[in-house]
Amino acid sequence: MSQTACPKCYALQARRVKQEGFVQRFVLQKLGYYPWECRFCKATFVLMKRGHRQGESRAPSNDATTS
Repeated sequence: MSQTACPKCYALQARRVKQEGFVQRFVLQKLGYYPWECRFCKATFVLMKRGHRQGESRAPSNDATTS
């Protein structure tokens, strides 16, 4: 898993945040941009990297055993 760097402070502490407002929810999403926030300096920015929001469920793994 690659880490995302903050464009302001260059810390590798960025995380995906919830999309807020019309522009982030509809316009930027259609263009492939998603909101991020740096955990260190609290800067917000958009990237063409979806990532996973904290608490977002990820796709189930295929490790299920069958009897």
